[in-house]
Amino acid sequence: MDEAGKPIEPSESTLKPWTLINPTQFTIAPGGYQTVRMSIRLPTGFVEGKRHSILSIEQQIDHAVTYNTDGRGATLEIGSRYGLPITIDVQ
Repeated sequence: MDEAGKPIEPSESTLKPWTLINPTQFTIAPGGYQTVRMSIRLPTGFVEGKRHSILSIEQQIDHAVTYNTDGRGATLEIGSRYGLPITIDVQ
């Protein structure tokens, strides 16, 4: 993302090509938890300066809730999305 928080395309000067996340997709049982590991491995000679990024975590909906009454219906999908800001200063 840029300094204003707007997404930018990945390039050699952004963190995305050098960021490793494992696992990238998973299912959590009710009451359960999941450890997600993240590392940033910059190449030698990476341009100095601050870099800002967002780790986005989004719940995927497998089954929408459908409600019908009196011939009317509604479909409801409830999920969540979280963003964890990440800032590094390459010196």
